[in-house]
Amino acid sequence: MNLTDEPIAVVAGDNLLFFSSRVGAEQYLEAIDVEEGEYSWAFDADGHPLSLRVVQVVEKGLFGFGQTRVSHVRIERDVAGLGGRDAREILIAFLRRVDPGSSIDPATPVRDIVRAAAAKYAVY
Repeated sequence: MNLTDEPIAVVAGDNLLFFSSRVGAEQYLEAIDVEEGEYSWAFDADGHPLSLRVVQVVEKGLFGFGQTRVSHVRIERDVAGLGGRDAREILIAFLRRVDPGSSIDPATPVRDIVRAAAAKYAVY
């Protein structure tokens, strides 16, 4: 699966931020917040773990003169796993909290839950 066309969820404390794509999330999330642990982890549409990291990029300065270092957020597959965290449980708990009247069948595939949540709550 290509992370650029799939919705992803980013865990921010007790909340989830949904993005329609990896690129959208990388543009929205601030490097300082990732460095300070405001976003603890993320997962893709299938519930697979994603890592959030900060990279330094050298960019041209104003009007193309000089160079400057800029911090950017990168989101990649995380081969280490979720460390016991379950994307389905976190999704269902979040959705029940923000929409108490919703009925979510625990047997619903994670992909369907993430896509529905991203369609309704996507940040970017």
